[in-house]
Amino acid sequence: MPSLLHIAVGAPPFRPRVVDAVGDDLRQTPAGSPVTLVAHSNAGLFVPVVRSGLERPVTHSVFVDAALPARSGRTPVASREFLEFLRPMAVKGRPLVTSGR
Repeated sequence: MPSLLHIAVGAPPFRPRVVDAVGDDLRQTPAGSPVTLVAHSNAGLFVPVVRSGLERPVTHSVFVDAALPARSGRTPVASREFLEFLRPMAVKGRPLVTSGR
């Protein structure tokens, strides 16, 4: 289970760092082995980009109390109201990341 805490460090786009984090963890498994992605919370929003970015077959995607991405177009990671709640917790416009890779 890869940590995604570090993906917000640095400039956008963030999606490639999500795919890299999952792909790095999968390097421990035999190449070509099919995988099942299990996403929780907002990680569900990244399932389509992870599926398309991995170099191995993804046989299933399981959403466990996870946000669902839009069927088409962009998917906001947070509502406008939630962003207003989070803004005071940011340092220099970035989320404070206390752990990760």
